[in-house]
Order: sequence, then structure tokens, then C-alpha cells
Amino acid sequence: MDFLIRKGLFEDYDMVNKLAFELYYLHHINRPDIFNKTDICFSKEAYFKELDDPKANIFVVEKDHNIIAYACFHLVNKRQTLLKCARNYVTIEDFVVSKSHRNNGVGKLLHAEIFKYARMNSCTSIELDVLAFNENAIDFYIKLGYTAKNYCFEYIIK
Repeated sequence: MDFLIRKGLFEDYDMVNKLAFELYYLHHINRPDIFNKTDICFSKEAYFKELDDPKANIFVVEKDHNIIAYACFHLVNKRQTLLKCARNYVTIEDFVVSKSHRNNGVGKLLHAEIFKYARMNSCTSIELDVLAFNENAIDFYIKLGYTAKNYCFEYIIK
């Protein structure tokens, strides 16, 4: 299978939004107390703003002129403080592979491009959040070598 991994373009909006819906629908089904039911995961304005932001990136994976995966991520430059070291890192906001293309290496290829970008920008890590119910994503990231950095707990008050 031939895949093209490239930077996202303005004209990719509809296909990227369709993929984003797959992720956010899963979030809505599992956590309707947090995620609204919607067909639009981000507005055109928000998408275009990401494309214009020099610290933001959208990479897409294209196959046969269709977007089958995308990642939205940011370069973060932290200055040294009294308590923390200065460091550069990438934070992944969205990472989606269409259901029909999972488990065939697309996610690994897309992640490898983010890794290259992080290396080129002298980053010390790639960071992301995954909701606890999303076991497939957790397993995927563990297989890539990710480890838990911290835990975020909630106590639901009824």
C-alpha cells in the first residue's frame, strides 16, 4: 500500500473533520457528561488557525486521494523556572486513523513523521493525553514505547 504523509492543507478540512468525528463520537458515547454530540469537531476558522500557527502542525496520511489519518500537534518551548528545566517537546492534540485503515501500520508511519519533526526541533519528548476508556489507543501508544508520566483523577459527584 502506498501512503503519502504530508502537511495538512486548507482543502483537507472536510476529510479531516470527518476523521475527527470518529474520535469525538467515541468520546461522546463514552463520556457524554464531557463531550457534546456534534457533527463538526472544529470550525473551519479553528482549522485554518491551526494551519497558520507556526507552532502548530497538522499532518495527514493520504491514500488514493483520500485522507485516512491525521495528527494535530504543537511544538512547545518551556523556559526554565525556579522549579523546572527548560525544554522543548511536542504535544499531540489529535491522532486519528480511520477505522478501515487501522492495524496496518498507518499509525506507526504517521507517528514516525511526528517523531522526525520532534527530533529536528530538538525536543526531549512527545506528550499526549488519552482518556482511560480508550484502551485501543492506550495499547497503541504503549507499543510505540510511551510510558505514563502522570495520572489525572476525577471524582464524579452525583
